Amino acid sequence: MSAGILPSGSLCLFSGALLGGLFLACKLLRILLHGGRLCAAVLDILFCLCCAFTAFLCALAVDRGRLRMFQAGLQILGAWGIIAALDPMVEGAARILRRIWSKLAAWIRSFFRNWVRRPLAAFCKGVAVLAFRPVKALAARRRSRRACRLARQKRRTPSKGPTYSGKAGASPRKRKKTSRKRKNPKKPLEKLT
Repeated sequence: MSAGILPSGSLCLFSGALLGGLFLACKLLRILLHGGRLCAAVLDILFCLCCAFTAFLCALAVDRGRLRMFQAGLQILGAWGIIAALDPMVEGAARILRRIWSKLAAWIRSFFRNWVRRPLAAFCKGVAVLAFRPVKALAARRRSRRACRLARQKRRTPSKGPTYSGKAGASPRKRKKTSRKRKNPKKPLEKLT
């Protein structure tokens, strides 16, 4: 070792503590994002790569690239100390941040629904009405012309309502409601025989 034991030991403890803090930050991120297995796997892989890189840099700084057992042990001890001390606080902070985020997200959704989406929908509906107003007016004119033409044709032709024989003003006879039995038509095979 080129340096003394105290500076190299404190460097290893400090780098381990930073790795423990990084682990807690990954845990907080995973809790806040509701990450599943894939999120956990990606964060774990990134954390392991960061740990390996930190151990390599620490070994370069302490003993010219040779990794000693006390270096790895002190890094693990520093990480464990930070995780054991701050883990309950991180979980509590995650719960609080989740509640705050859910309320903030609900407020953002209601703001978007009331102040952005509805006016935007009304504006788009107004633009659509203005854009298609000539088409609607043309269709309305066609309908009114057709209705006028049909009304003129009705006035020209006499009505073909029921005609009554007999005196003028005579009313039609009321028929008795009787059920008639219909003859069954011959079956197609009986016609041939």
